[in-house]
Amino acid sequence: SKENQVRFALARSFKNPEASDLIPTKFKSLNNQFAYPERSGNPFLKPEIALGLDAGFEHFGENGLKYSASVYLKKIENLIHHDISQIDQRWVDLPVNDGNAQARGLELDAKFPLSILFEDGKNIEFRANVARNWSSVDNVPAPNNRFAQQARLCANTGLDYKANDNWSASASYTFTSGGSFRLSQENSRYISVSRRLDAFVKWKLNKETTMRFVVRNLLAQDNVSIRQYVSSTLTTRSQEFSPSFRQIGVSLEMKL
Repeated sequence: SKENQVRFALARSFKNPEASDLIPTKFKSLNNQFAYPERSGNPFLKPEIALGLDAGFEHFGENGLKYSASVYLKKIENLIHHDISQIDQRWVDLPVNDGNAQARGLELDAKFPLSILFEDGKNIEFRANVARNWSSVDNVPAPNNRFAQQARLCANTGLDYKANDNWSASASYTFTSGGSFRLSQENSRYISVSRRLDAFVKWKLNKETTMRFVVRNLLAQDNVSIRQYVSSTLTTRSQEFSPSFRQIGVSLEMKL
């Protein structure tokens, strides 16, 4: 109908390895440790092939209300990931094909003016999005045998305010879950939760000139990453700490 639509999609995709992952030349590490491995490509890498199914429902209301819900399923062959292991008494970071994997997820999205809830909210728009993901790699033992770069939960919400044609403001908050995951029988990794808050105020001086006051990463949350290798003969662990900083800026935009 005019306000509602249903979407279905079926996709067969083909993803080649990165060119750098195919070059067998080793990049030597003078201080060769688990935390500082040598890097090498793998000329025998096969491309990833995936079969995916996507379905969703979307609503577009005349009162400004918009919302949607979607789900996806994906099966991947020849999954590529980087594995750190000892080869000839040297730590080497090597891309490998690791068999088959499956992924599935759910995403909800909504956007509406607050005037739906109370009369004085016509100048404020609310938006929110949340996605929950699941995945598993067949050749990696459970638990936590999920994709290395996949967050289990991502959510963001925000408010957009427009006082008049000259003044407007916006704020948004983003949450990305962390946690532990396994890359192989021996390799595992932990990534900390990520939280971010951004805001800006925009002042339109005239038709050609706009000034913007911006605050980024207001929470200034530091990030922690831990990598661990455990075998029958060796256990080693490395931790990386990445500090985060607030950014405050003013910009002037002019149309010439």
